Amino acid sequence: MHAAALIVLSPERKITRYLNGIYFQPFEFKMALVEASKGKSGPTINRFLQFCYAYDPQGKQYVLNVTRVSGIMIAFLAVVFFLWLALRPLFMRKHKVNI
Repeated sequence: MHAAALIVLSPERKITRYLNGIYFQPFEFKMALVEASKGKSGPTINRFLQFCYAYDPQGKQYVLNVTRVSGIMIAFLAVVFFLWLALRPLFMRKHKVNI
C-alpha cells in the first residue's frame, strides 16, 4: 500500500508541488497550477490570491498572509486619510464653509 499524490510540474519540467491524497480543495489545486506556470501571466484574481495567500509546506495548504493583507489595508487607509487632510481645505474654501 502506498500514498496517492498528484505531482504538479512547471513548463520547464520541474516539480513545483505535491498534492497528497486523492481529494483536493479546488483552491489549492488551482493555486498549484498557477504557481507551476510562473512564467505566464494569469488572470488578475490569481495574482491577487497569490499575494494574499502563502503556501505552508508543513501544513501542506495555503494560508492567509495576515501581515501582508493588514499592511496593505493600513497603507490604503493612511493614503485616504492624508488625501482627506490635503483636499479638505480646498473643499472648505470652494464652498465657503466656516467652522
